[in-house]
Amino acid sequence: MKNEELYHKTIGILVKAYQNDTLRKYDCAACVVGNMIAANEGYAIGEEGSWLKGRKVILPAWWPQIGRVDTANNNGEAKRQMDSTGYTLDELSLIETAFEGEGDNFNGLMAVVDALDIIHENTDKEVTKLSKNLFQI
Repeated sequence: MKNEELYHKTIGILVKAYQNDTLRKYDCAACVVGNMIAANEGYAIGEEGSWLKGRKVILPAWWPQIGRVDTANNNGEAKRQMDSTGYTLDELSLIETAFEGEGDNFNGLMAVVDALDIIHENTDKEVTKLSKNLFQI
């Protein structure tokens, strides 16, 4: 598996977000990528569309960049937020599309695990199964 440590770190972040009920579809601060950035930046999930660091409200800058072909237009804050995850823009786009493309949070997360398997070149179906089972505990 490519970058196994990042794979397991990401699964851990998403399991915690699922268990703490901080996942919200169509909310760029609380979707899968939003939770990944929040965890890596030390932010708490705030009201819709925002993170909190102490009493300071932080707005997600990453969202407008997803799906863009021309990544040269990434502003510094968006790039910093995305880089904090350890994934490229294309990889984050795949992760986000997997989550948002499914009905509920659970099914979206199962699709995200499949996307992570692709990104990390995981061919061990037992790892996939164990990862998915973490969301059922």
